[in-house]
Amino acid sequence: MCDFLPFHPFSEPEKRIFVLPNDKHYLLTNMDYLPSDPVILVSSINMLLRDYEFDTLESLCAAFDREPEELKAYLHASGFDYDEQQRRFIGV
Repeated sequence: MCDFLPFHPFSEPEKRIFVLPNDKHYLLTNMDYLPSDPVILVSSINMLLRDYEFDTLESLCAAFDREPEELKAYLHASGFDYDEQQRRFIGV
């Protein structure tokens, strides 16, 4: 192990539990904010929804203090639309 590393390189990532008003608990791992780059944002949102860290886009947006409609409009302008049935953003 190198002396200049402040942590063990294989240590567990920091994990936080987020509780919504409906008493659902969500695990957030090393994501304090949503990325601003549209492609990385779509990838991050789709991953969080796919891995069931959030069951809806609305609960994900609440956890990151965002409005779902604003997020949909921003990503639509970048060429992505939200598919409610598939619970993910897809390119148009």
